[in-house]
Amino acid sequence: MAGATRFVHEVWSAQQELVCFSSVEGEGAYLYSIQSEAVWDFSLASSGDFADGTAPNWPSFFAFMRWYLA
Repeated sequence: MAGATRFVHEVWSAQQELVCFSSVEGEGAYLYSIQSEAVWDFSLASSGDFADGTAPNWPSFFAFMRWYLA
């Protein structure tokens, strides 16, 4: 999803450490931090929460996958 990652960096001004691994068509996406290994559930509707660090997230990709597959 190189195009989606480029989109969230250029249009949503996401930090460079974040990699998008889902579609951005619904005005939101799942973003993976290559530094902290956390997964963020980003939504344009709550982008202020994301900037404050209070957006819903999982501490690791493994925790995200456990939630996603449950």
